[in-house]
Amino acid sequence: MRHLPTLIRREFWEHRTAFIRVPCTMAVFIVVLMTLGYMSLESGMRFSVEISRADQDTFDREEFTGDSVVPYALQRFHDEPDEVRDQRARQLGSILAMPFLFVLWIVVTLYLLGALYGDRKDRSILFWKSMPVSDLDTVIAKLLTALICVPAVYVATMATVHLLALVGATLAAIVHGIPIVALLDTSSEMVSLWFNVVLYLAFVSLWCLPFYGWLLLVSAFAKGTPAAWALGVPLAIVATEMVLTGNDTVGIWIGNHVVPIRAFRDELMGMSTMWDRLLSVDLVLALALGSLFVFGAVWFRRGADEL
Repeated sequence: MRHLPTLIRREFWEHRTAFIRVPCTMAVFIVVLMTLGYMSLESGMRFSVEISRADQDTFDREEFTGDSVVPYALQRFHDEPDEVRDQRARQLGSILAMPFLFVLWIVVTLYLLGALYGDRKDRSILFWKSMPVSDLDTVIAKLLTALICVPAVYVATMATVHLLALVGATLAAIVHGIPIVALLDTSSEMVSLWFNVVLYLAFVSLWCLPFYGWLLLVSAFAKGTPAAWALGVPLAIVATEMVLTGNDTVGIWIGNHVVPIRAFRDELMGMSTMWDRLLSVDLVLALALGSLFVFGAVWFRRGADEL
């Protein structure tokens, strides 16, 4: 296990684009979009907006120019009750977080699917087997990279975007003479959202361990087209269950542990749902099956050779 830091650094060297450049590019793109949006609002264009009124079920249409809508929105945000401001801050933070979480899921999935297969395909497995590094260390390093290190990079990049959005809104409020106290108060909501995202990803690493372990297992034994194995076997199991029993219990269970958001439909980060499922039989089964897949990947890795 003393080789884990070196092995993890190796993964970042080999996958720098997916692990670092992609989230940084996303952050720059989102910040540029927000900047262009602000500049367009300040350009003096005239347009109408439907504004909802407090304690009313109807909307009032009001006319704005670009140089009036920004101070109006900031002033309205300032005048709203604390709980409403907190809710809007959480909603905005969640909207900015979703692209990072979605891309992170794709990156982790593709990385694990090719993590062990790629070593055999490019014959680098011969070099690593000649080193004093165990197969267990190699598999665990790849799993830790996918479930801890890469999410940490994406969360840090997401937090940077949140901070830049808050700084931009604060500067706009200062320019238009709007009190910035309400905006500064929302910073605590941003910190709370980061904490929730970290807890969510930590729980997902356990909840989706069967999926991640299965990808590693396929990557360890597949002789070709690992994606076909990763998709084909679960689909065959689901189809067999439906033909024999007419039920899709296994299919629903697999879906919930592949795409975690399906298991937490009631709220975006699913905090209360996560606590309810923390010691559930479902999670215990997921941990047992995921661990079995991971150790299966280690076993196949020991007897693996180049393709």
